[in-house]
Amino acid sequence: KGSSLSHVDQSDCDRIAHKLNTRPRKRYDYETPIERMQELSKALHLGC
Repeated sequence: KGSSLSHVDQSDCDRIAHKLNTRPRKRYDYETPIERMQELSKALHLGC
């Protein structure tokens, strides 16, 4: 909060996003957010 992000470039943001999205989460029964999104998108396509 209150910190400048002017020194952060896109590759840093991509690296951090990858770390966050590939970390298993207890709330998702130890699946990663990416795995969860893939399951949800498959379920949405089946409904069409």
